[in-house]
Amino acid sequence: MTDPIFIVGSGRSGTSLLRAILNAHPNIHLGQESALFMWRGRWPGLKAGAFEKAWKNTASGSLFKAEPVQVDPDAPSEHYIRAVLEARSARFSATRWGDKTPLHAMTMDKILACFPNAKFIAMSRHPVTTVASLRRMCWGTGTVLGDSFMVKKAREKIRETPGVLRLKLEELLQDPETQLRRVLEHIGEDWHPNLLEHEKGDYSADPRLPWLTTAENPLTPWREPSVKLEPKEVRMIERINPPELDGYPRWTEPEGVREFGFFAAQLGALLSLGGTTFASGPSIKPNVASPAEQLSFLFTLNGSVPPPEGLLEHLIAELEPT
Repeated sequence: MTDPIFIVGSGRSGTSLLRAILNAHPNIHLGQESALFMWRGRWPGLKAGAFEKAWKNTASGSLFKAEPVQVDPDAPSEHYIRAVLEARSARFSATRWGDKTPLHAMTMDKILACFPNAKFIAMSRHPVTTVASLRRMCWGTGTVLGDSFMVKKAREKIRETPGVLRLKLEELLQDPETQLRRVLEHIGEDWHPNLLEHEKGDYSADPRLPWLTTAENPLTPWREPSVKLEPKEVRMIERINPPELDGYPRWTEPEGVREFGFFAAQLGALLSLGGTTFASGPSIKPNVASPAEQLSFLFTLNGSVPPPEGLLEHLIAELEPT
């Protein structure tokens, strides 16, 4: 079987961990956040050759460092997408190919139009702990409201798309083998013990981003994290993302108080970010900003959480020349 595999979800929901685990299977290798279909949605008319050039001039395309492939430049762009992901899989002697980009949740219909047999696995996590984790990311929106809507949009798309296997991070960590057997049945692969030792895998092709590399650590049982959010922030998260829609208990009991001042302040902070469109993908057009400029923009988006010291400089130095 060569049906492609796509891991989707919201950021900070465990997508990187699931990818690392599945890549420990000898038959599987999934790309790391290529964002190929997010960009394809921005440039629907580009043929394969023009799409390749434009994608490689994005931060995601440059960090991916794609293997050279031969594709008819006048073919549809999905021919290039398939070739790139298959080439990355072949580099690791795997036959199953695909990608992990959380916000590909927003483009699952477009992926299915290109690859009707694609298999989707959607990771989820309690919305409160998801947003709390997003708040600590330099690429987050910097607001509870913005981060909550990022989670909401992804979950709505996942719920409305048929045939998606939904997997909770909490359950994966509590009982890895049972949950992973569900995943393997969904994608049509046999069990392999390497899945429980994914920390021994080869991560040489992956960008060394600290919020991704933690997925390379050994599995440990789920422990409820401490959440440094105010009660009004938790209430806002759960109003926007009712936990029960995804089978989670409420973090707090719903209250009738409406904090309009807090909502207005959050909305103002979100609008100050300008034209960034988190729900539909990158807003930067090809050739308008260099990969280095895109990285500098994305990784300083959350003004209250600077990127780790030296990270931007290191990534920019390592970018694929375009």
